[in-house]
Amino acid sequence: MRHLNIDANRRVCGYFSRRGLLSRGCPGQDNKLGLAHYHLGRYYLHKGNLELAIMHLKKARSLITDSPTKIEDIDEALKELEPKKKGSAPSKKS
Repeated sequence: MRHLNIDANRRVCGYFSRRGLLSRGCPGQDNKLGLAHYHLGRYYLHKGNLELAIMHLKKARSLITDSPTKIEDIDEALKELEPKKKGSAPSKKS
């Protein structure tokens, strides 16, 4: 599993803060790891990195339990992303 270093986390946080998408500071700073993974997943989706987007959205899905709206959003995103990731893998020739 690939982990982000602190500087990368700050860059991601700054990205969302500048766009007005964070209302109370950076996720993860107040033990809201589910939201941190959710926002990282959305960030990587925006950047086109499907593998990391899926990984973070799956982690967010396992951690977020108190927001039906976020859970529904994650489920929909994962449903759309999984086939794209499989479709982007190079096909094996026999």
